[in-house]
Formats: sequence, structure tokens, C-alpha cells
Amino acid sequence: MRAILSNRTATIVAIVLIVLVVVGGVDSIANMGKAYGNVSVAGVDVGGMNAEEIDATLREKLGPQVSHAQVKVYASEDAQRIGSGDMTDEERLAQIERIAQAEQISVEQATAEVQQWSTDALSLKASVPYEQLVADAMAVGREDGGIISRLGLVFMRHEVPVSIEYDEGSVEALAAEIDRTIGDARVDATVAIEEGEARPVEGHDGLMVDRDWLKQKISEAMVSGAEAPSFIAQVSEAPSRITFAEAQQTSDGVNKALQTGAVFSYNGVDWAAYGDEIGNWTRVETAQNEDGSYRLNVRFDDSAAIPAVVKGAGAAVKSDNVTVKFAKADDGTVVVRTFGPGNIPEVTPAIKQLEESLYGDDGIAWNGSIVDQPVHIEITESDAPAALTLDQALELGIVTVIGEYTTEFSNSEGTENRNHNIKLVADILDNGIVEANGGQWRFNDRSGDTNEAAGFWSAGSIIDGEYVDSIGGGICQVATTIFNAAYEAGLPIDMRFPHQLYIASYPPGRDASVSYPDLDLWWTNNLASDVLLDLSYTDSSVTARIYSVYTGYTVESQVGEWEVGTLYKTKFEEDSDLEKDESYVKTTGEDGSSITVTRFVKNEAGEIISDQVFESQYDAKDEVVVVGPGTDTKKLERTDTDSDVKYRSNEYWG
Repeated sequence: MRAILSNRTATIVAIVLIVLVVVGGVDSIANMGKAYGNVSVAGVDVGGMNAEEIDATLREKLGPQVSHAQVKVYASEDAQRIGSGDMTDEERLAQIERIAQAEQISVEQATAEVQQWSTDALSLKASVPYEQLVADAMAVGREDGGIISRLGLVFMRHEVPVSIEYDEGSVEALAAEIDRTIGDARVDATVAIEEGEARPVEGHDGLMVDRDWLKQKISEAMVSGAEAPSFIAQVSEAPSRITFAEAQQTSDGVNKALQTGAVFSYNGVDWAAYGDEIGNWTRVETAQNEDGSYRLNVRFDDSAAIPAVVKGAGAAVKSDNVTVKFAKADDGTVVVRTFGPGNIPEVTPAIKQLEESLYGDDGIAWNGSIVDQPVHIEITESDAPAALTLDQALELGIVTVIGEYTTEFSNSEGTENRNHNIKLVADILDNGIVEANGGQWRFNDRSGDTNEAAGFWSAGSIIDGEYVDSIGGGICQVATTIFNAAYEAGLPIDMRFPHQLYIASYPPGRDASVSYPDLDLWWTNNLASDVLLDLSYTDSSVTARIYSVYTGYTVESQVGEWEVGTLYKTKFEEDSDLEKDESYVKTTGEDGSSITVTRFVKNEAGEIISDQVFESQYDAKDEVVVVGPGTDTKKLERTDTDSDVKYRSNEYWG
């Protein structure tokens, strides 16, 4: 009897297997080259589509969704409730007061603790991996789970997860802000180098947001389709990855290397570099090993080492030897073309040779016995390549940064539109090429009309001496950053307008205002080589760098004294919700002022080759006081004619 049952079971199993094989074969033929039914990507049904159709559908639906998503990250549930926009002003204030009472802090402190961060695809340089998503969708029921997965699709939908790709530096900047607010950033034990001497520095454990978790949560929010996608940040334990003993060992090795020193030789001239000089180039960072463990990695910072060796050893690539022209390739990358006799000093290979001699080819500080003689490095010459990438030109020292400037901006609630405009215009102006021997750079010509049709949003700007919202608000911050980069490069500034109102966050007299088509910023490239304007940004800063052949220029500024201009007046607005004699200051007043800045450009010999005067005159900003009906405003008017302008300091703290 058992044998009969066993045979029947085997027969049934065999029949089921045959049916599955037949059905599977028919099913595979019917769906050949197509995604199976019940497969979706970020809520987009792609069942029955071929690869090309899936790609086109995702680009049409997912692309705009991701590019327009404004994701809010909240520090807590209270912050999310208060910042969600679902509350009235009265409810929001009541919630803040409840937090203040519960935590026994002031309402002002509670308001400050309601933290949130805003980010978007532009800020994170996000890109949707369409090819991978198409491959993942096509794999469901095939490579991904096979026949069992295919049968499962009959009964339930399979959602392909979307992991958007981001710029790691931008994600790190956002994560670091969150850590500072609701966590405690982990500090690895490391090595500090000061005045040519290394010492170990103790680290500590921390509480930090997991970076992979953060990227996935942002991806989920961006593809959710929600009108105001958001989530609450979480931090977890983050142990220090380097022990103090490991830092001490690395420190000992670095000190031995610094004591050894080096001598660079170029064209028969020797230049010695010892502890303090080499210490300025040395960077100690935490690095991950192949097995997942961590160690301290010791390397030279080329951006610090190359200029030092170029100057010290007299190994600069100069325009009387090599000139360059920049061009853009079809893929958007920058190509550097060289012209001239062609002999260039190979500074970067020389620095790499010293780095390996002192710190080894694996970046671990050398721990051998101290050599009696400095490491000798010969800087050789080679023919300049006819064409190379920007990175290659920087590594060879053919081009360098001749002017650089960074300005910072707020990344808090209410600044989203302004920050969007800053980043958008920076992207438009990035990799701008200005031809040699008189080529001119003009902001408005390069940016075009920064209107709504060009993708700009309404944000705060200065119009007719008042802070108001207008399309494109915020682009002046980029203009100011570029102006200061050109200023530091020693390039002639042909046209520059100060803001109508004084902005204390910029160096005195060194701001720039633009407004299409009337207010513009112009500067000229009077060098023998092209210059390249590079713009980059984080969630809270924008940086302008100007690249060209080394000039040897130094820039000095002479800042005049502040002069008092028109004194501000007090204006009054009546509010029926206030009682008689009740009042508050809606807008603080500020007197008009003017200041003069003179820039001196010097060559390598210290000789002044040009000077330029920049005059800035700022209007007064009137004080606005809101009063209740019947209030005697005369007693609230300004009576002190002394101005605070004369007390301003010309020292710029950044």
C-alpha cells in the first residue's frame, strides 16, 4: 500500500513539474524581451514593456518627480508636526510653548531646537540610474528568483527598489549638519601636525546618522510622489575606528619622515624642504582596508605641495614657455591644449616619489631608522602633451588655481528657493572659458535672463532699497563669489555694481549685484593663456575657482574708512490688532554708507603691476515700526543722529 502511495506521489510531483516546465516555457516565450506583469518601479507599472519602453516611461514619469522633489528632514516628531505646514500659526506657537514647558527652556530656545533640513536633487547632484532600474525590472522572474519568483507575480506585485545616485560630498555635508544637531560626530584618533611636528590626538565614540540609510530615505522620499516628502532623522552609535595607540604609532612615523626632509633639484638649482614645509603638505586621514578594518592613511595634499615645490624650486610652468587653451569636449568635460616650446617640469611625479620615500606606497607612515641625509628628488622635464584633461593638467602643474573664493549661505526653512537659484545659476556658469589676451567674461551674457522660463524661482532680493521676493533672487551671491575670485586672481574688473544695501556677510566693499539686463559684472582675461571659471557648491556654500597657467601674482588690498551717507528714517505702519501705544520694530534701520577699496596686484618680484579702485555706496534702509491705532509716533521717531556706520570694523571675519 505504501509503495502504491509513494508511486502516486511521485507521479503527481512529476506531472506538476512537467506542467510547470511547459507553462514556464510558454510563459517565457509569451513574455520574451518584456518585463513580467505585476512588476513596478517606484509605483510605475512596467509589466509587459520591453527595455526601451521601460526606460522611456521612467524618464518621463520618474525624472520630473525626482528633479522637483523638495525633501524635508526633521530632527524629531515635534519638528515634523510643527514644520509640516498642517498647523495654523496659533497651533504652531502652542506646540512650541508645550515643548518649552516640557523641557523647561525658553520659547526662543524651543523654536531653535525645532530643526529641519531641506534638500533636493540639485543640492545632492542626484541622478536616477535608469539603465540599472531597467535591468532590475527585466530580471524579476528570470535571474531574480526564477520560476518561483515568476509564480509569485501571479498573486502579488513586485516593487523594484530605487536607489538614486548622489554626490558623496554633498550627502556627507548634509549628514554632518544632522550629526551636529541631534547627534555627536564620531572622532577617530588621528595625528595633528603643527610647526613641523606630529602628535597623536585622542578620539571618541559618537552618535551619527548612517549615510547609507540617509541616502535610501532620501531616495524613497524623492520617488514617493508626495507633495511635501519628509522623514525624521535617526542617529545610531558610531564607535571610533582608530585607537590612540595606532595614532601614536603613525605619529612616530610621521615625525621620522619630517626630520628626514628632502632636497628638490631643478635645472641645477637645489631647494630644501624640511619638517615645517613638508608638514604643511602632509594629511592624515582615516582609510578603509580591503577587509573592512580601518587605518590612518598618510599622504601629501597635492594642492598644497605642488604650489610650494613650484615656487621653492622655481619650477613653474610659465606663459613664456607654455600657454594653454581650454575647450569643451562633446561629453561636457574640459580639454586643455598646450602651445609653445613644450618643456615642462614634472613636479607631480617628483612629489609622488618623495611621498613614497617617506610614507611608503601604501600610505602608512614610515617607521624605519632616521636617514642621515634628506631624500634627494630630481625634477625632470618632459614635452607638454598637446591635449589632456583638466585633472591631468593640474597634476602636471601646467595649470593651477590663480584665484579662488567661497561664500556661505543659510540652509534653513524658507531659504529653499534662494538656494535653488544659487545652485542653478552656478551650474549654468560652470566651466566658463575666457579667451587669452583680452577675452571678456560677462555675467548676464553667460547666465541669460534668470526668469521663470529658465527655471528660476521667486526668492529674496534687494529692489529699490527693500528686501522683497523676486524671480531669480539669490544669484547676486554667485556674482559676488565670482567677483572676488577674479579680484584674487588679479584680473581687471571692468564693470561691477555694489548692492543697494550694505551686506555685512561680505568683505567691506567687495560685493557684486546683478540684475538682467541692467546690472552686470564684467572682467577681462589679460593673460597670455585662457582662463577657466569653475563653480561648485554644497548645501551651504558656493565656490568659484579660476584656472590658468601660473602667474605668480599676489594681491593686496587697502580698505578705506567707512563714510556716513544718508541717515535712515523711521516709518510707521498701523495694526488694528495692537492696542494704543503698543508697537514693535518690523524692520531695523540702517544708515547709508560708502567705502573705497584699492587692490594692488604684484608680480613675483614684488613689483606693483596694476592697481584698481572699487567704490561702494550703500543706501539707507528705513526702520519700520508697527503701532496700534492712536499711538503717538513722535516719541518713537529716531532722535539720535549719531551713526553706527563709523563704528564698523573693516576686519572681515567671514
